[in-house]
Amino acid sequence: MNKFISPSIMCGDWANFDKNIKSFEENSIDYIHVDIMDGEFVPNFAFGTDFVSYLHKRTNIPLDIHLMVTNPNIKIDFFKFNPNDIVTFHIEASHNPLNTIKKIHSIPAKAGIALKPKTDVETLIPYIEQIELVLILTVHPGFAGQKLIPYTLNKIKQTRKLADYLNPNLLIEVDGNVSFENSGKMSQLGANVFVAGTSSLFNNADFNTNVVKLRNSIIRN
Repeated sequence: MNKFISPSIMCGDWANFDKNIKSFEENSIDYIHVDIMDGEFVPNFAFGTDFVSYLHKRTNIPLDIHLMVTNPNIKIDFFKFNPNDIVTFHIEASHNPLNTIKKIHSIPAKAGIALKPKTDVETLIPYIEQIELVLILTVHPGFAGQKLIPYTLNKIKQTRKLADYLNPNLLIEVDGNVSFENSGKMSQLGANVFVAGTSSLFNNADFNTNVVKLRNSIIRN
């Protein structure tokens, strides 16, 4: 299965935002990861409706939307998403995950489910055949720059095994300390979408060089 890179725009250079977007396009970046935080589900705020609309106007790169919000069924209506976007909500935040999935598909957009580090992979079983992506958080949601939680690596392997049985085309995304070293391990365990932030793409070195280095890490594993 193909491997995809999804830079976390939250970790980019805000003083040169348009330059970031240009670099994404020049490097054929697959997705742009956008964290939406409401200050309730996680103790932080990030991005909103206007920012998502701006990105759609600025680039044709699909958006990889991570909704860290309470009541996603309601808040999805605040945004305008495109058919190639992936809209991922937290299973811990949805009162009726199946309804949330149906709502995302009706937009239309692709639907994903995110799991906090301590949420069991088995919670996916009733929904895994209806979604396009699972997001495995390898750190606690809400803040960049955290260290990898070791036991989350096994969740990647468990999810891939489950997906191979129930939904072979399912994308497995990882988010949290996706460094050059860790991304190789994650790829080997079955991940194929990599949310890259301060530990790899945005580590103050040359962005173009970092993209090549990250691609080499995930492809050779």
